[in-house]
Amino acid sequence: MRKNGFIKILLVLIIGIILLGVIYYWFMPEGNEDFRNGLKGEIVFVHRDNNILNVYKISANGSNKKLIYHSEENFNSNSLFPTWSDDGLNIYFTAMRTAEWRKFSTDTDGKNVVIINNNPGRLSSRYSSSDDIYVEKGNLYYKDVNDIEKKVYSFMFYNPDLNSGASEASWSPDKNYIIFQSCKFLKGCSIFIANKEGITAEITKGEAPDWKF
Repeated sequence: MRKNGFIKILLVLIIGIILLGVIYYWFMPEGNEDFRNGLKGEIVFVHRDNNILNVYKISANGSNKKLIYHSEENFNSNSLFPTWSDDGLNIYFTAMRTAEWRKFSTDTDGKNVVIINNNPGRLSSRYSSSDDIYVEKGNLYYKDVNDIEKKVYSFMFYNPDLNSGASEASWSPDKNYIIFQSCKFLKGCSIFIANKEGITAEITKGEAPDWKF
């Protein structure tokens, strides 16, 4: 009888530890805030507000979040894949106008929104924008100057539909950091920055980041 009681207590403890681990994985903050404080520049991204994707920008240290564009399109109000112009003076993004996808431009304060061509902008997601950054089962890697693989972000419980991990990865302008999104079941998507040693910082909730200094 004592043996059976001990086994039951052990099972309860094991289940409790597993549940605590799952709760921590999905709901506790990730990354190193001290590392984030030293980052410079600004990030444009999309964030889901009441199920609508809007364009925002934020300082790379996680401060000064600002709404840049919200679509009033009745057919589909989502805005997609914002990027900085090469000179950093404009923000490009994809959104609808009269029920058709278009590429837009706005200044850095969200003013002077114009269609810059009559062709649809970017409409599909991607794991990475660079050949030397790649994603496998939610984990993020890059290849160094000696073509050696380095892992900078680890992801658990990968599922391509529900718990997809890292994607939309790109280099910082000085190529010392990688910025990316990571999406978790029940937690949504967050934007992270990692250095080449694998230290990460969660910057903000959101998707499809692009960084400029």
